[in-house]
Amino acid sequence: MSDPVTFVNVIDVDPSKHQELIDLLAEGTEKVMSKRPGFISVTLLASLDRTRVINVARWASADDVKATQADPDAAEYAKRTAAIARPGPGLYAVVGEFAADPHRPSPPPAAAMAPLHGRPVSAQRGGAPRAQEQFDDVVFWYPPRMGDDGVPGRDRARGRRAQHRLTVDTARRC
Repeated sequence: MSDPVTFVNVIDVDPSKHQELIDLLAEGTEKVMSKRPGFISVTLLASLDRTRVINVARWASADDVKATQADPDAAEYAKRTAAIARPGPGLYAVVGEFAADPHRPSPPPAAAMAPLHGRPVSAQRGGAPRAQEQFDDVVFWYPPRMGDDGVPGRDRARGRRAQHRLTVDTARRC
């Protein structure tokens, strides 16, 4: 049995057709690709400027990819994709895969580190602008606190912004 392969299709698209292309690729994956022998997975990546979509498909072998490309149903989706965008397909072998050390703490999602009303949390406490503090080798991240009116960092009942404080004593109690 041969090694798994990765089919990558970098597709350039007009921003006005971006969502249409994503919907077409998702439909083709659900109705055709996922049912084919050797299919492992598909990841769709959309550029933030809406000019490119990348289709990353993992297959059990290169022969499975070739057989899928010869399938009339799959060819129909390829034809529909080419009608609205400019595909750039290629077949790749994984030559390296890297992951974070499982023992190293991951940073929080970007939303959890978002500044409150344009000011980092530590700046609201009078410190230098930063999204984290370190106490005794423990890093604390300060996510936005929702006020009673649903706005991060504001408490309507008090008519002022809620203060966000974390002291060493509270941190040690956690």
